[in-house]
Amino acid sequence: MYYVNDMASLQSALESSDNIINIILTDSFQLTYAVLINKGKTVIITSDNDGPYTLTGNVIRVIDGNIIINDGVIIINDTVSVSAYALHLNGSSASGTIKGGRFEGYTALRIENGATIDEISGGEFIGASSAIELFGQNSKIDLISNGLFEKTDATIDRSAFYVDNGAQIGYIVGGTFEAKINSALLLIRGGWVDEISNGTFNGQRAMTVFSDDVPKTGVDRISGGKFTGEAVCVWVRGVGAQINTISNGTFEGVRTLHNDLGSVTSNITGGNFIGSTAGIYNLSTIENIGGTVQISGIINDNIDGTVYGTIDNISGGVIISDVPDKNGIRNLGLINQITGGIIVGAESSISCVSPDKPETGTIGKILGGAFWGKNDAAIILASTLILEPGLDVDPGIGRYRGKDDVIFNDESLVIYPPGYIMSTSTLPVEETQFRYLTRENEDECEGNIKFPCIEFTEEGVFNYTIRETSTSGNGWITDEKKYPVIVTVTDDNGTLTASVEYPEGIPEFTNRYEPQAVCVTLCANKIAIGAPLEDGQFTFGVFDEEGNEVTSATNTTP
Repeated sequence: MYYVNDMASLQSALESSDNIINIILTDSFQLTYAVLINKGKTVIITSDNDGPYTLTGNVIRVIDGNIIINDGVIIINDTVSVSAYALHLNGSSASGTIKGGRFEGYTALRIENGATIDEISGGEFIGASSAIELFGQNSKIDLISNGLFEKTDATIDRSAFYVDNGAQIGYIVGGTFEAKINSALLLIRGGWVDEISNGTFNGQRAMTVFSDDVPKTGVDRISGGKFTGEAVCVWVRGVGAQINTISNGTFEGVRTLHNDLGSVTSNITGGNFIGSTAGIYNLSTIENIGGTVQISGIINDNIDGTVYGTIDNISGGVIISDVPDKNGIRNLGLINQITGGIIVGAESSISCVSPDKPETGTIGKILGGAFWGKNDAAIILASTLILEPGLDVDPGIGRYRGKDDVIFNDESLVIYPPGYIMSTSTLPVEETQFRYLTRENEDECEGNIKFPCIEFTEEGVFNYTIRETSTSGNGWITDEKKYPVIVTVTDDNGTLTASVEYPEGIPEFTNRYEPQAVCVTLCANKIAIGAPLEDGQFTFGVFDEEGNEVTSATNTTP
């Protein structure tokens, strides 16, 4: 153990023959030249109980060895240089673990050329340009579990945390990433993170994934964390840029996920995307949106009809834009299919046209989902839509609601499944009534209870209750449930039309058959020879096929 209070004692400790050098700082002092750790040694730096202590003026550089820094150690490189690092790990023989401390410089920490950090579990990394630069193939931080990573100079257009040129982070499970300008976390030219499960990311952009035609740049999985961007929250751009799965997390900004030219976001199954303009802006490829994800509107955009966003499938989630004049999805690109989810817009749920752009969008087919346009048609089309192809059930799978009962702006663009039409009756989805597909020329209620026609001679709203009126008996027990029914009759220039609403769903009554029990008495004889019988002297049983005793009895005397 070496107690260090000046440059001379520090250098003496580092020149010792020990393979593990345990340094205890007892005072602050000036680093008059760069400190070099080599020769394969492990150096552990801690402060005594009176710390923290500050090492000022230069860099600690590891090129062949391992450094472990604990809390209470402050390293400040205040030289004026773009290479003014507080801590620098350079080369495949350099490694480290950081458990605490504070690091300040033009860049607080640079890791490059195959150097590795096992874990950053604490500490403050404060850089005018960047907090941390992780650079080069095989350069890696296995785990970030805590710490503050802050870029402070708003005049320098760089990000707080760089992962560049094939460098990697294994897991981010905590920490705070702050940038006054640019991105809190930047993954560029092959930079990669296996998983982000927690942490706070704040900046002009919370995270940027940018690939310059490098095949793999981005994040395999985001399963948590809070991402806040003053403009775009998460920006993914370029061929090779990718986020494979987003299963949880909170994303806030003007546009929370900006999936830009050439990029791919594979699977969004969870999280909360809160954008003042759009929860998701897509100009490239999203393979699936589903699960429990919540999105404050989607813009699937188009540039000059040549570059447009593609969403392969919407299978679930809740997509809602309650901002006036906004749609749940403004689709000027291509949505191949929708199989589920709830999509609600202040205007339409999905609009394939825009008042400020000539380009239009396409929806290939709808197989399911709920669509609500509060102040317009449920879905505004510009090209042919195949609606619920192959449908063979009644009612259909999808649910549709539009202003004034207008489901599509142009019915001629809709290819209905053979034999089906849009219902006039409604069914509930989360306490809101929706229309659905039903077989043509048949009663819209497909049940085996058929009431005679009720005639209406004036418009109005009429409330009814359906209940079972038979009484229990003959082994049958009746169902006592009651179902409300609302019939709305409107007068359209002398022609009355009626629509039916089942607020609790189409009535379904279940009757149980429980026949009255019958009793069977079995008997047997007991014969005694050589002595008289006494009551209860012998016991007998009745057994079922599996040997279980059903009942028993004893003998009586004649």
